[in-house]
Amino acid sequence: MSTIATTADTVAPAATARHRNRFALTGLLVGPLTAASTMIGAVLLDPAVKAAGPDAVAEALADSRGLFQFGAIAGLAATLLLIVWAAGLHRFLETRVGRDHLAVRITQFAAAGAVGAMVIAFSLKAVFAGGLPGAIDATMYTSIDVAVLHILHEQLQWVGLLSMVGAMFAVAWLALRERALPRFLGIVSLVLALFVTGMTLGLALPYSAGLAVPVWIVVTSVWLLVRRERTA
Repeated sequence: MSTIATTADTVAPAATARHRNRFALTGLLVGPLTAASTMIGAVLLDPAVKAAGPDAVAEALADSRGLFQFGAIAGLAATLLLIVWAAGLHRFLETRVGRDHLAVRITQFAAAGAVGAMVIAFSLKAVFAGGLPGAIDATMYTSIDVAVLHILHEQLQWVGLLSMVGAMFAVAWLALRERALPRFLGIVSLVLALFVTGMTLGLALPYSAGLAVPVWIVVTSVWLLVRRERTA
């Protein structure tokens, strides 16, 4: 009986170590889905169309309604996956430095801010798609409404992940200062965080977050998955 108990106690922690980072699989989807929702659903209008007024803008955008709807769906799906990924990262960092570490708290609040911002940004994209000529809510919007919603959602969808810069700095601190994470991850986190911070505070271009943060999420997720295999 004691032999059986000892074996069970040994196998259980090993199984836990092998599977504890499966949440990182969601990170491999968050990045691409976020990029797809912003890039594939982006439609550049000819300046002449804009100069012609709201009616011309609404008419020109109507043919791309499917792309905008796809963008909204992909963005909201990425948001739900981000909740899982952020919760898993928070739990993982707790195991490395403790629940009350400031970096862990920063990561938690940074992720919460990003989730909320993405809900707003991609819900606005859905609102815009629904108001296009021929869409389900077209009668609720004027051409002016459509033109305004277009520029708003086009801009806001790039900044939903901006608060995750806080998490990037936190991971960089844990890796480079406290050696709780690998050095390469700290360097990647710091470089990308400084890039977004510089673009945002120096040039008033927070849209850089839409490019840098998905890359960081994918890189971090790949490391977490590789680490899981090595610790199995």
